[in-house]
Amino acid sequence: MHKFVAVLILLISMTACGNKKQVAAAKGNSVAYAKARCTCEKQKKKTPPGDLARCTDDMARATRYLKINFEFNNFSDAQRREIDKAGDDAFTKCMAEP
Repeated sequence: MHKFVAVLILLISMTACGNKKQVAAAKGNSVAYAKARCTCEKQKKKTPPGDLARCTDDMARATRYLKINFEFNNFSDAQRREIDKAGDDAFTKCMAEP
């Protein structure tokens, strides 16, 4: 129930926000996915491998929110590339950290 309310609030707030705020929210979700993916990759490399449950859940949550961002907003191709780049940059930076 709480997730439904959170998504509903997200959708309502997104319709009230300007396009810059929508792009910023999508970038935030892209970065959240990248960080969760990075955490999973680092956990897999540990000996023995670490627990992947939390990072997998975090990746799923960020993916859901990012899909909502893309579904309810008409982003241009340039904006989509900008959103993807934010996630790619965050993943690269995270993987470079010990």
